[in-house]
Amino acid sequence: MALVGLVIADNLVRVSALLILTSSGTYTTLDDFLASDYAFFMQMSASVIGFLMALTVLGTVMLDVVWQHRHAAEHDPLTDLLNRRGFERAIPDFSRESFPSGAVLVCDIDHFKLVNDRFGHAAGDMVIVGLAAALRDGLPSDALVARFGGEEFVAFLPGVTLAEAGMLCNAIRLAFAARDWREGGVTQQITASFGVSATASGDHSMHDAIGRADACLYAAKSAGRNQVVMEGQQAAHAPTQLRVVSAADRRA
Repeated sequence: MALVGLVIADNLVRVSALLILTSSGTYTTLDDFLASDYAFFMQMSASVIGFLMALTVLGTVMLDVVWQHRHAAEHDPLTDLLNRRGFERAIPDFSRESFPSGAVLVCDIDHFKLVNDRFGHAAGDMVIVGLAAALRDGLPSDALVARFGGEEFVAFLPGVTLAEAGMLCNAIRLAFAARDWREGGVTQQITASFGVSATASGDHSMHDAIGRADACLYAAKSAGRNQVVMEGQQAAHAPTQLRVVSAADRRA
């Protein structure tokens, strides 16, 4: 855009200068103008600017192609969320950066194989896209959300506490469970389970926190699915199906 503006400005300046010089009598004929130093300078500047404009257009097209290939390599084609590779590149490096406080969630769709078997893979893809949209809409804008494969999703929420992440996940769980899928041919309720953990100062990488969240997800599955389980002290089951799993539970 800057070079387009420069081309326009160059043309306006050259035309204005030519009109001024011809009206003042400096150049009486075209031959006088073409033989002048100004004509040579004008042609050189126009050639240089035109060459730079062509290089800029070529560079812009190349950058766009590179961005498209990188986006395709780091994003899931079905949901347009990050894939595992993109997530690995986007998350903080614990060894190079200051400790990244935040929460990690792992979730997947309950009994997803039965959805595929009963309603078909197209319906299964629709449900996966639905959960991806629920995560995108329900999590903060700076959250790193990825589809790790199949029906499993992972997200890192920078600066979010464990309790806040638990409430966000529970709101997403409730919204997802309340969705009507009949337009897509699915005639049963679809639910999801969530495991939530927080990054800790002793973590060597984000995968330590992901491992704890995955253990919480396993606890949610074992406890009946369609609930959010957070790491921490044991708490009683609540009507909202948001509970906390302790370290003793994880060892068990």
